[in-house]
Amino acid sequence: MTIVGVLNRVFQKNRMARCLTGDIGLNVSIPDLKVKCHYCKKYKSLKGIHEGIDPENEGRKSIIYYCKKCKNIYIHEKKKAAEKRKKLNEALNL
Repeated sequence: MTIVGVLNRVFQKNRMARCLTGDIGLNVSIPDLKVKCHYCKKYKSLKGIHEGIDPENEGRKSIIYYCKKCKNIYIHEKKKAAEKRKKLNEALNL
């Protein structure tokens, strides 16, 4: 996502549209260019969308898109996945 970050800085500087990392889970409503939230399933404007690594598929580096209202769900799911990995690693080390 480093390239996307650089592009977004350039786009913002030139008052251009935002760049999102493309992945299989990216659903865009055309012509209004709204992006579907992974959690609430509502289409939101680009300004209201965040992107991150899917906590459930972190090993595959799958990207999900979530809205500002669902940010807490993403954080919770990320913590839950980290705890699950930690328990699995502890069990394997026994």
